[in-house]
Amino acid sequence: PSTPALNSPDPTGLAAVRRLPPAVVSDFRRIFELAELTLLFPWAVRAEVAQFEMDAGVADPTLHDLTGVPFVTIDNEDSRDLDQALHIAREGRGYLVRYALADASYYVRPGTALFAEALRRGTSYYLPRLSVPMLPRVLSEGLISLNPKVLRRALVFEMHLDETGEATHTDILRARIRSRAKLSYSGVQWFHDAPRYNRLAGKPYSESLLLLREVGDRRRALARARHVVDFLRDDTVVDIVPGRVPRYTVRSAPRNNVSRWNEQVSVLCNMEGGRLLLG
Repeated sequence: PSTPALNSPDPTGLAAVRRLPPAVVSDFRRIFELAELTLLFPWAVRAEVAQFEMDAGVADPTLHDLTGVPFVTIDNEDSRDLDQALHIAREGRGYLVRYALADASYYVRPGTALFAEALRRGTSYYLPRLSVPMLPRVLSEGLISLNPKVLRRALVFEMHLDETGEATHTDILRARIRSRAKLSYSGVQWFHDAPRYNRLAGKPYSESLLLLREVGDRRRALARARHVVDFLRDDTVVDIVPGRVPRYTVRSAPRNNVSRWNEQVSVLCNMEGGRLLLG
């Protein structure tokens, strides 16, 4: 079923398959068979998803209302399953970092068909020009995804940092948020390189994007002090060159500073989550 909240024109992925050359479809079919993958989900799963389409749970009165916080998502330009949103503010000489995670666990609960199918798939799979999601796209790219300008459930880490970037206190809230924009690593990098006349200047989240650099650099310095190896790795991109006999190309895509700063906030969130679990 379709939904106004869905951010995908191809909820099953079958339209993407039809656009692929036949030889590529044949290659992908062999991969699907080996990995026991399928684009379609069982009827029981789709029935559970239909219930969430009628009530996505964002009106839950137990949720903290953080809709006034100008969160943004920063991902690859073609990302559609947006699972984290960010906002950073100054707090005295330190920082308040809010990191919102898509609240998938509200929708995917033990004992349901959704949970069993997600466990069977284990992860989402990304092939050139095609993805096989762990959860139906109505959820992964729609109701769960932190898409801009719509209400979403989120698990929010509120992390208080001192002036060096060290975490001093963390709270975790289940909240209702509204992301202001879907941004890309390259777009935010351009804002840092030329902020004055950039389209991201003068926005409610502009200062947050600038503070991302400060927090990211401070967290990288703390990591170096702990003797963490700083790998300058690239992303690997696989694509299809069409023709009578299609070919696959593999290229390295250098990561920019925004990607590395955002990575540091993600690592910080994991470290604080691990510390709280140990406690």
